[in-house]
Amino acid sequence: MPPSAITDEDPPLSSSSEKKDPEDEVREIVDEYRSSTYLNPVVLSFLKERHQKDLFYEVFARQANLIKSRCQSFDYCHVTVYDRVLLCLTDNGNRFDNAAAQEYFCEEFLGINKDANAVVAERILRHHVILKAILAQGKDFYSTVRPLGYP
Repeated sequence: MPPSAITDEDPPLSSSSEKKDPEDEVREIVDEYRSSTYLNPVVLSFLKERHQKDLFYEVFARQANLIKSRCQSFDYCHVTVYDRVLLCLTDNGNRFDNAAAQEYFCEEFLGINKDANAVVAERILRHHVILKAILAQGKDFYSTVRPLGYP
């Protein structure tokens, strides 16, 4: 049997005595990102264009607002450690212009990590921003059109 194989005799990977408090995990991750000065060059380049930056912030704000709309207690399992970290890094969903929050959002919510291929990373960013623009146009369009059968 390979040494990495798990058998019935192996202890569980984690036990209740080893579990971290979610609030402690949030603090650790927030501290890690706040101490980092790195921002993906693809993200930096993407955010230089004002329109793209505005749409990116709207995507970002939408995610933060979704998180804020849920019960914030870990006891009810409506939010995750990742959700709470995002709120901490954005000052409860009010600031999207700091590098730590942007990097965290791109890594954990959009799937763009530091080692991502630049073309793939830019494509992911563009798709999220384009989707936001399409949804905004649809919302504007449907707010002016009445459903069939209504005066």
